[in-house]
Amino acid sequence: MARLPLIIGFGGINAAGRSSSHHAYRRLVMDSLPADEAMDTRCSLAALMGLIRHDNGQWKDAAGQAVDRDAHLKALDPILKNGTLIRQLEDNLFDPARIPVHQRATLRPGQEQPLSFLVRRRDLPHEIPLGWQIAEAHDGLLRVDIPDGLPVLLETVRKSAVNSAGQLPSGFDPRALYQSRNHPRGLQMSVVGASDAIQSIGLPWERILEHVAPDQVSVYAGSSMSQLDYEGNGGMLQARLLGK
Repeated sequence: MARLPLIIGFGGINAAGRSSSHHAYRRLVMDSLPADEAMDTRCSLAALMGLIRHDNGQWKDAAGQAVDRDAHLKALDPILKNGTLIRQLEDNLFDPARIPVHQRATLRPGQEQPLSFLVRRRDLPHEIPLGWQIAEAHDGLLRVDIPDGLPVLLETVRKSAVNSAGQLPSGFDPRALYQSRNHPRGLQMSVVGASDAIQSIGLPWERILEHVAPDQVSVYAGSSMSQLDYEGNGGMLQARLLGK
């Protein structure tokens, strides 16, 4: 007989919350759910967003104060809705209104005078451009005279052309859930998603290991352009452009 693949668990976090137990789907239709199911979904979201936790048999708010779960979740309802799904870009990872960029410009010499500036010797380019005239100045500085223009990159900021998107629930930080060290954000999400999927099976991990070897459990995670956040390939590619 052909082996029949079975999907016995799924997990991960998206803009609507945890996909396991169908919480993410329930967030989409939360206003149409029965009261008890809607409350469970609110609880899942609030826990992800760091607004409620269960500790020593008590429900506590973000400040650690004991609360009535249902009353607290009802009060949090506007925050839960505004902090999920497609919404205005947040500034927890970067400021979409002030994205650092470089603007190209060319410095021109004045009338009948070369463009002149002082620079430390160690800041000179390894290959001196043609036409540069370099002489000792003072305090260990060098004077550079350039008869022609000098192309430069000026630090500035710009506002993002896109200002809304599906984002992780506000306040959710995947790196806080395990020893992520310097994992790129995409890898953090993969680890959390894999853990969420395994937990959704409903069987203790030790019971699963009685039948499946650890090296038979794997997760494939990838991106079309590698990890482009600062801790990954993106940081490496932009470092020299930023003078680092």
